[in-house]
Amino acid sequence: MKLPNPQRENVFAVSSVLPPELGLEDYIDYEKQLSKTFKEPLNHICEAIGWSIDKQATLDQFFV
Repeated sequence: MKLPNPQRENVFAVSSVLPPELGLEDYIDYEKQLSKTFKEPLNHICEAIGWSIDKQATLDQFFV
């Protein structure tokens, strides 16, 4: 959750769908949610095999 928000919390959990009556849609930090639930676990796997999930520029592009 983006701070400040009406709940004064940085996380908020619901069992299925966020009820629209709470009015919290504007406070959801989608970038942080993607990073915590997808990118970080994937990064651990990629590091183990020597890969990177971030795009990196190399000199190899000049010699192809």
